[in-house]
Amino acid sequence: NDSDPTSATMVQPKAFQASKHAASMLAALVVDVMPDGKETQRVNPLRLRILRAVNACWRWSCECIHQNMKDPNIQTAELEMALQCMTVTFNTMHALERGKVQQIRGDTSEMDVSAIARDIKNLLAIEELNSFQPQILRLLTSLCLEYPVSTANQWHLFLDKTGSAQPFLISTVEEGALALRRKDFTTASWILLPDAVQTVSALISSIPFTNWIGGDGRPPTRMNGGNFACRVRNAMITLMTSLTNLITAVKDNISEGGSYSDESHLELTMMQSSLVAGKLCILLPFNDNNNAFLAPAVKIVQCAGDIFVLSARALESKRGDHNLLSSSMVRFSHVITAINDGGASISVPVKHWLSDASSYDFIGILLNDSYSEPTLSSSSKCKLEMLTSIAKSAPWSITREPFNLASFREICANLCSVQNDTSRRLLGVKLIEAFIVGRKAYVIECTSERIQHNMELAVVPESFCHLLQSALKDQSSAVRTCAVTSFGSLLVTDWVVLLSHGSFIGSASSLDWTHVDSILSMCTPNGERSGNVRAAACKAVGGICTVCVGSLLSEEGLEKAVPFSDDFVVAISTKVCSEMEKALNDRTVSVRSMALFAIGNTSLALKDRCAFLSMHRMLPLVYACMKDKDDKVVGNAIRTIGHVSYFVYTPEFLSNEGGSVSDDLKLYGSLLSNLTGKVHDVLCDATGETPRELTWKQRNSAKKHAWGAATTIGMLLGHSHLLSHFDDSLVESALLQLFRCIQLHAFINEKVFAAAVNALTALPASLWQYISTKKCNVTACGLATFFNFLESPQRKAASLYQSNVERLAKALILIANKRDFCQMFLLRESLPFSIDFFYQWLISCDVQSSTLEQVVDAVTSQEVEHVIDVSDIQIFLSRTAQHNQLVQQLVQQDESMQPATSDDEDEL
Repeated sequence: NDSDPTSATMVQPKAFQASKHAASMLAALVVDVMPDGKETQRVNPLRLRILRAVNACWRWSCECIHQNMKDPNIQTAELEMALQCMTVTFNTMHALERGKVQQIRGDTSEMDVSAIARDIKNLLAIEELNSFQPQILRLLTSLCLEYPVSTANQWHLFLDKTGSAQPFLISTVEEGALALRRKDFTTASWILLPDAVQTVSALISSIPFTNWIGGDGRPPTRMNGGNFACRVRNAMITLMTSLTNLITAVKDNISEGGSYSDESHLELTMMQSSLVAGKLCILLPFNDNNNAFLAPAVKIVQCAGDIFVLSARALESKRGDHNLLSSSMVRFSHVITAINDGGASISVPVKHWLSDASSYDFIGILLNDSYSEPTLSSSSKCKLEMLTSIAKSAPWSITREPFNLASFREICANLCSVQNDTSRRLLGVKLIEAFIVGRKAYVIECTSERIQHNMELAVVPESFCHLLQSALKDQSSAVRTCAVTSFGSLLVTDWVVLLSHGSFIGSASSLDWTHVDSILSMCTPNGERSGNVRAAACKAVGGICTVCVGSLLSEEGLEKAVPFSDDFVVAISTKVCSEMEKALNDRTVSVRSMALFAIGNTSLALKDRCAFLSMHRMLPLVYACMKDKDDKVVGNAIRTIGHVSYFVYTPEFLSNEGGSVSDDLKLYGSLLSNLTGKVHDVLCDATGETPRELTWKQRNSAKKHAWGAATTIGMLLGHSHLLSHFDDSLVESALLQLFRCIQLHAFINEKVFAAAVNALTALPASLWQYISTKKCNVTACGLATFFNFLESPQRKAASLYQSNVERLAKALILIANKRDFCQMFLLRESLPFSIDFFYQWLISCDVQSSTLEQVVDAVTSQEVEHVIDVSDIQIFLSRTAQHNQLVQQLVQQDESMQPATSDDEDEL
């Protein structure tokens, strides 16, 4: 039925018969699928028709409810079916669309979300429908999942206080907390509590807090008033207060002990409330404008920590319900360890709480357990997992007290020394790895923010490196992998201690190479049988070279040389190249990929130190990896070869003697052509010029290759002293593909576009000067591309590179001549930009008179007379005349200011 969604008349049997099969019907209609199985770029038209029918069914049911309030049969039949239909529909759509690259929920016309949200609010307010409230809330949860943006705009219906009455969700949480405190488990609010908290979780997940209130410039103390940001803040503070009351009630019940008639209901309540608490801590902005959120959020975290401590102590003393206490530990530990998707650090409220004395009991109970019992209890396992998480996300909380640090050392040593239990040793090495990785991230964060960290850095080489060295020889490959990964995350200060016991590293022969040689030997099959361990060792080598060979920032932000001599740099680089040459031929894909990573890191670090001839032989080996069967290996080869080329195509390269110069030049040309082709293929896929039969995974890999290829093309073109030895078409083709990345920025991956802009921006002035001597269309195409980009509206990501494109336009304007400007104007048909914009840009940049003259010669030539209006020509002529007149006046003024001379002044 393709009728109006607001229609109130519908044949009941057909409508509800269709609603029962909503899931199966919508399964094939989320996207349009062609016969060969590929997804098209448009939504299947049947999707809209089916959703309109489902929506009309819902509207008809809601109107029947309001028209027949006194007939329980109609209420039960109509509402139950409508709720099932809508909930199944939204859940199915969300499940099918999850993880897809092209989301289709942007079409807000397919469902009237605001009307559905108002219907849900009205239904929740009808007392006769209280028995349906759980199903109604589940429908609201499904609506949030499928249409998060549209549902978030209706937040005020369920969270905003209007008048003296609390919103339904807030009041349900408050009444549920009161029922739990009184242990009254028969009330409707207690029964409804898990569904209400789950709905709150879905609703706050859909709200874009950063956009709504993150940039509000009003003083944080102004919490009253009618503006939108203040309403959102007030609602969130009210929600956090209610949630705190609920979690406090849970804490009180756990501390009192006792049994419960329905433990599963309490466990469900704990699970949902801990999820909401964790989401509030990571979703809300805690900047200066929103610091009113911090105190209630920290209080929530503190309550969660208290529940963790109380549950652990109750389990240790064997009082209370074991299953319930174990569940409470696990559930509320997630509040403390919650992080953003793709994030690496804990939330702001958790950081504040761990910095406060109120967290001492929490840290203490994690460190007071020796974890030495033959079989770890569920409580010990949970505490050890939490300790590992804290060691990685907040290592400073462990080292701030000497007693805590000593306990942490003892735990690590005890776990790593268990001979007959591989799983226990793995837990110990993972704990050390978490601490080392977290410490590195913390030091980098402090350095970038120019703040002094408060960690004792010497604790790692003194306390843990001997344990890691022993773990490198463990029988378990998982233990060896964690150990070698830990070495890859050590800081430069750690390696100073390990290599030379803290002194300046001078001669390579006087150093202790034990740890480095052990890791290098694990990169090849001769020293390590496990491919996963070999891959981890290669990656660790890359991390070691980064900190030991390269440069680092001092606390003042100024670059200084690391305490390693050139003799050491040459020695370790020689060792790395020797082992990585073998690793590049490894049968395991991940080993070859990580070997390229190590070579790339070493090359990048060596650029700042000294020329290294051993890297020269790595170039053809890395180039050969570009023909590997695995896409990840090819991607790493593309990114690595640009760094390696720095040591081959030096300024003195052409003066070298021997046949290797000719071979290296051929490799350069082949490499540049290969990379240009990879960018070209992705651009053709984006425009549909030459569509290829690729799977989604292959297409994604091609985008990554193009991203790396664009960057590497910029590095290769930076060797401008080589360009005269190649055909002009090779260089022209490479530059034109980078220009096309800018032209097609709205249709291609943002990273490919950014890589092209950055590559062009980094090109030396000598390259553009070389281009100006050639009769090609590079300058004209570049100018047309840049002015088309600068004038046209851009996506947010593209607008970030506006200044870079402006700099590129200025660089090309300086070398452009009449022919270039003529070609630029002719290209306006395919790359449109207005003459007025170009003119205003020239004026704002205050270009030289010689450039204006070249532009005038171009606009007055017969070549472009059919594409430029006479009025536009007159603008340039007038501006040039005005500019020449101004220059002449300045010259005359300068001459008049010269002091008068006399013949007497020439006499002695």
